[in-house]
Amino acid sequence: MAAGLSPGAILVFMLAGPATNIATMGMIKQEMGSRVLAAYLFSLFTASIAIGYLANWLIHLFNISIPVVAAGDHAMSQSIIYQLSALLLAALMIRNWLKP
Repeated sequence: MAAGLSPGAILVFMLAGPATNIATMGMIKQEMGSRVLAAYLFSLFTASIAIGYLANWLIHLFNISIPVVAAGDHAMSQSIIYQLSALLLAALMIRNWLKP
């Protein structure tokens, strides 16, 4: 929203994004066929867009004010837990890479 998108558009991306990954679409096509995949995508896109418009309309109807949080207001945490977790993750990745 800090970049100028409406709440409805953000909701559409949040609804349609995870449901349209290549693994899900490949599984649906393999198990149920191309026709079902086309119906799935059509219903997903139309429902997402309709819900996005509905969200924008409801926000306008009830005069809901959504504050936009400044995007650069995050601070890097220097907690020891975060640093140890990063080291553990790096060690596990290196072990997995070196393991035959």
